[in-house]
Amino acid sequence: MCSPVLNEKRRFRDQPFDAQPCHGATVADLDLSWYKENYLPAAVAAEVLDDNGRTLEEQLASTRMILSPDDPTPTHLGVLALANQPTDFLPGAYVQFLKLDGPTLADDVLDEAGFTGRMVDVIRGVEDKLNSHNRTMVEFRSRATERRTQLYPQAAIQQLFRNAVMHRTYEHDHTPVRVTWYSDRMEIISPGGPVGMVTRESFGQPGFTGYRNPNLAGFLKEVGFAQRFGAGIAIARRECERNGNPPPEFDAQDKVICATLKPATTRETGA
Repeated sequence: MCSPVLNEKRRFRDQPFDAQPCHGATVADLDLSWYKENYLPAAVAAEVLDDNGRTLEEQLASTRMILSPDDPTPTHLGVLALANQPTDFLPGAYVQFLKLDGPTLADDVLDEAGFTGRMVDVIRGVEDKLNSHNRTMVEFRSRATERRTQLYPQAAIQQLFRNAVMHRTYEHDHTPVRVTWYSDRMEIISPGGPVGMVTRESFGQPGFTGYRNPNLAGFLKEVGFAQRFGAGIAIARRECERNGNPPPEFDAQDKVICATLKPATTRETGA
């Protein structure tokens, strides 16, 4: 007969990584004020919050931020969502941005930045940085009409970048998500290959979805950073077509996925 300790360890191993305990972390590492003031109102109806009478520990456990009210060890989700310094426990939980004056890593650096912290703040920080570099081109079709085109469609960038932080592996990996803006393309590279029913061959195809971090995906949906599950790549393709960009390209390897966006062109400038 298995001991209770072995049964407990097996139970945790059967759960996705984001629901497993983050050993070494404590509730003191979590931003509980942000949780109460921002996350709970977004995730739980106001009347439910008013009526259920749950303790904070019970609320944290019900949203999978800690293991249970009796064992308040934060989960990996809790650390990613609420810790101000998640890299203390998950060394790869950050994003590296680089903008280069050319098509290779050997070219001059125009801008660089690193982002870590609560997941929502990381996403906002990276997307603000990307928006600051994203040019808008104007094509005059007549004296009365014009067509405005972004170099890269904002919605496509958002979908591919958010997919990267949502579905990457955080387990035993010190590698960040890398967003590299070259002169002729943008690459978003995330650690961890295809997962679940998705293979290298089927990656990006309609109907094939996999969730390495299903609880993190649910969290991002609740705070408004994800729409319906499994739609990110389809939305990115649609927005690229609308904006005049080539379709996004994907290179799915066993341990890494690279999404590449090419810039839009205008009829007048061809640039």
